[in-house]
Amino acid sequence: STSKMLVQYNAGGIARGTVDSMGLRLIRNDTEILGRRRYAYQSAPSGNSNIHPCPITVNFLDEPNTAEPITYKVQVQIETSNGTAGWQINTTAAAPTSIGTPAVATMVVMEIAG
Repeated sequence: STSKMLVQYNAGGIARGTVDSMGLRLIRNDTEILGRRRYAYQSAPSGNSNIHPCPITVNFLDEPNTAEPITYKVQVQIETSNGTAGWQINTTAAAPTSIGTPAVATMVVMEIAG
């Protein structure tokens, strides 16, 4: 119950057109432990059909103070004003990989003994 948990989350996002931001929250069981973070990035020029990457990386040290089972999850939100955006969770699409954005999201949780 005195252990800490290091949560590492990596995913990719892509945008086509004018995009404002992508947001992420980290949840432990039913409790928000990391409030919504915005990942803003340079927008594509209006009418630009190129795909632009938006890699997402989160490292969070949690102190759950429990011996009960723990479940971690993320909640994501896309805010777009004029374009197409996507959060790359698990995809085999060629475009995200070809521009260097992870096509498969990963979450690694490591227990650090207290």
